[in-house]
Amino acid sequence: MRIAITFLLAVFLLGACQTSTKETTGPVESPAPVSSPETSNEPKPATFDSPKAALDAFSRALIAKDDEGLKASLSKKSVEFMDLQSKVTDKNAVDTLTIGAFTKMTEPLESKDEKIDGEKATLSVKEPGGEKWDDMNFVKEDGSWKLAIFDEIYDKNKDELTKKAEEAVKQKADSKGSKSDAVDQGKTESTSKDAAPTKSEN
Repeated sequence: MRIAITFLLAVFLLGACQTSTKETTGPVESPAPVSSPETSNEPKPATFDSPKAALDAFSRALIAKDDEGLKASLSKKSVEFMDLQSKVTDKNAVDTLTIGAFTKMTEPLESKDEKIDGEKATLSVKEPGGEKWDDMNFVKEDGSWKLAIFDEIYDKNKDELTKKAEEAVKQKADSKGSKSDAVDQGKTESTSKDAAPTKSEN
């Protein structure tokens, strides 16, 4: 599971590089500001009274491809990581997570050995379609347990991740502006041709 999470970070950074060089051919949405965990859009409210309950909600949302439900099971930092990642790759949380180990996931994740230490906890989780067990971290926020699946990555790479997301947003905005200018120029040239007087034949 830890390998899958590390792979997602690589996908994030690679996606940022590709975004900065590729030409956008389709319509581009207006850029959204890159925010911190404290100011990011919150997922729909959900309360989980145990790490296992949060994990089960995560599993159900991933299988059902419920993006908002998935975010509701994640910690604030993990949601922020997914939001930054989305700005770079244009993929939602479900699409991002259904790669690597989670690609083979068709049933809820198996877990055991729940360990709670104050506001933090771990569960041993079995890799989908495999036999390997790995620890998954949880954190208690606002009285509810959440998966802290990307918290460590976010804390260690916050500045770089935010920079990549801002660059991606700017790239898309510049591309959209260039296309708008080209369209306006085409309209102006067309109008000028229509307005130009035609020479009468003698």
